[in-house]
Amino acid sequence: REQAAMATVPPTRRQIIQEMPRKGGFPALNVQLKRTVRGPPSWALLAGTAAISIGGLLYYVRTTDERRYIELAKINERFERAYVLQAVEDVTAPRRNKALIDTERELMASDPKWVVNQSPYMTARPKAPAFDEMDPRLFDGAGSR
Repeated sequence: REQAAMATVPPTRRQIIQEMPRKGGFPALNVQLKRTVRGPPSWALLAGTAAISIGGLLYYVRTTDERRYIELAKINERFERAYVLQAVEDVTAPRRNKALIDTERELMASDPKWVVNQSPYMTARPKAPAFDEMDPRLFDGAGSR
């Protein structure tokens, strides 16, 4: 029986077929480490991270100061507007009060006891009722007044 020249023949129990190098051997492999540039160096990454962080912090501080300045400007504008509104109210209040008195005079003309522009309350200015319906001191033990 002839032995097969190729290694693809399945081995039998008795014979072991092993691939061997061809005549003259395999060509030499170049196993030197080839270092390629795979990105920036570590110091550049660190410097970039620091620069972005510092820039972000400065931006945050600047915008916070601007926002605070805008809020203070709004508050000052409200105060300045209050003086103008008060001046307008000082001008329009007497005219409005005169119109209310004239309306009251027309409505109560049929009542001879009514005094125009006099408060119906017995105090200098209107007050809330002197009792509170929920005050427990106003109730006796039975739950009625």
